Amino acid sequence: MNLKKTYFMIVIIVAVLGSSPVLFADNRAVWVAGEVTQRPWRAGDHRMIGVDGTAYKILSGIRITHRYLRNPGAYDERSATVDSISTGRKIMIKVRKKDIIQIILF
Repeated sequence: MNLKKTYFMIVIIVAVLGSSPVLFADNRAVWVAGEVTQRPWRAGDHRMIGVDGTAYKILSGIRITHRYLRNPGAYDERSATVDSISTGRKIMIKVRKKDIIQIILF
């Protein structure tokens, strides 16, 4: 399944379930697609980020990549840093409750 279809399916799921489909009682990790509404900031010993108006904690040592279209239907990825995340950017985050365990920037 290509990235556009995956992103579209996640957007549809979010639209149907509401803006915060990650409020599970267990430890399942889920992907959430959205837009950065507040760039990363420090809160004590950890960093936070706002995605679609919801604050998430960025765990240390996570994988952050920037995915971009190389050719029609072909994507490449390169490493990114927390500091490269800006407001208004499209993002997919893999979260467990409110903790981010992976970030993909678009």
